[in-house]
Parts: sequence; C-alpha cells; structure tokens
Amino acid sequence: MSRIYLGRGCRGSLVGEAQQNLKQEGYYTGNVDNAYGGVTQTAVTRFQEEQDLPETGAIDGDTWQDLMGREPPSLFQRCLQVTAAFEGHGFGAVAGAYDDGWLTWGIIGFTLGSGTLNGVLLEVWENNPEIIRSCFGSKTDELIGILTAPRRRQKAWAESISEPPKNYRVIEPWRSSFMALGQSPAVQAVQLRHAETRYFVPAMRLRDDLALEEELGAALCFDIQVQNGGLRSQAKRRIETFREEHPEADEQTFRTVIADAVADAALPRFREDVRARKRTMAAGEGTVHQAAYTLANWGLGAFPWDE
Repeated sequence: MSRIYLGRGCRGSLVGEAQQNLKQEGYYTGNVDNAYGGVTQTAVTRFQEEQDLPETGAIDGDTWQDLMGREPPSLFQRCLQVTAAFEGHGFGAVAGAYDDGWLTWGIIGFTLGSGTLNGVLLEVWENNPEIIRSCFGSKTDELIGILTAPRRRQKAWAESISEPPKNYRVIEPWRSSFMALGQSPAVQAVQLRHAETRYFVPAMRLRDDLALEEELGAALCFDIQVQNGGLRSQAKRRIETFREEHPEADEQTFRTVIADAVADAALPRFREDVRARKRTMAAGEGTVHQAAYTLANWGLGAFPWDE
C-alpha cells in the first residue's frame, strides 16, 4: 500500500505548512488556508514534476522530504489533525458554555469544565506571562483568577461571557483575545504538548489493551480519548465479550465493534455524532458533520503501528 501523508480533502496546520513552502518556492498561488484542494494538488504536481518525482498530486514520503526538509509527520500529528477537524477547532477557536465543558478552546478543544484549558493557560502564564497580557490586556487578572477559582464560580463566569440563548459564541473582547492567544507559536507548542501527554499517551495505552496493530486503531483510540474521555466500562465489557466470542475477527471488524460500543455508551444526544466519528476511524473513510473523510489522504491507513 502506497504511503500518502497529505492529499486531497485533508485539512489542518500540516497542510498549511506545505502550502507555505510551496508558495515560497513559487508553485502555489492560493491562500494559505490549511485545506488541501485542487489548487494545492496542482501545485504539488508541479513541484513533483520539477523534482523528478511521481506526479501524483499527493504528498508522499519523498515529496514531503524534498518540500519540507524534515521527517514526515508523526502518528500523533496525523491523529491530531483528523480529530481536530472533527472537533472543528483550530489553535485559537473558542466556544462558550453550551455544554458541560463550560468554555472550550484550542486545537483539541481544551475545556474549563475538565480543567484541561486551565492547565494550558496556567503553563503559559507561568512561563510567558507577557503573551497572556498582550492578548487579554485589562482582562488578564480576571482570567487568571478564574483559572484557580471554585468550579461553581468558573461555570458562572463561562456563562457570563457566552451569548444567549445557545451560549455557543463567546462575547467580545474575550473571543478575540482567545483567538489572538492561539496564534502565538509558544502557545501552540504548549497546546501540542498537552494534547500529546494528556490524550495521545493514554490513547496508546488503550491501543495496547485492545491489541490493535494498525494506525487506524491508534487513531480510533485517540479520538475515543479526546471525545469520550476514555473507554467506559459498559463499552469495555461489550468489546471484551466480542473478542472472546470472535477471536479470529479481522482488525477492521473489531474496530467497528469498538466504534459501536463506544457510541452506544455515549449520552443519547451525542450518540450518532460519536458513531459517525468512530466508524470513520474504524473503516478509514466516512462522513462526519456532512464532510467526507478519506483517511488515506490524511496519512492514516492499515499500516502497522510502529511508533
């Protein structure tokens, strides 16, 4: 099976980096929009032609090396790119108190309710307070105070900066301040480190527990960790029962069983969204939030997990 790292339909910061390099070399004339569409595909084909590479229009290992000058993206980076697209979040996107997260921000959807947003912001505050102050100005002390306040007060504050009636949109100046904060490379680095240690590392332990051997299994476990906070006991029992009764089942079939078990254990209002995401990971293709995904073009496939 041919290895593609970025291809048509892929979205995210890795695509943006490739577009920026293609632009600097004179191959790409579009906007750096982090979306791998027809203009990007044409630019990649022109680059491949000039470099005497197979003219596929997709970025494989050789094309990546020649274009980017470094090793291809890690499994963590590729899993993150897909799950971030599912979540609908970039580094600066922020959403209000529409759910139990209270306030959601950043590449993986760090939340005030879970304390994950607090951890990111407090680390930035400790090491680079000037970045926080430059983005939040006179609101800085209020923000930092909220991060260590009692949970009831945190929830009330999140609701106070959210636009009713749905509370999804955050009011100004908070919305612009959070978006500006997410544009800082130093802040992005903290977000990535927290996404890896808090979500990817335990996801790989789950992958080991489930004895999944392919990259799509690793991606599925990562999405479970991010969206569902791990594997619930109800889902775990169902998965274990299937494994005992069908020890010879192939991995894709087993991944689909995992996907459905996780979805059926979710709250009813989220169940079908969970199922769409998890089945897309299990099969390597599907539709989530009305967008089609072919994960082979996101650098994920039925390759052995080797990191």
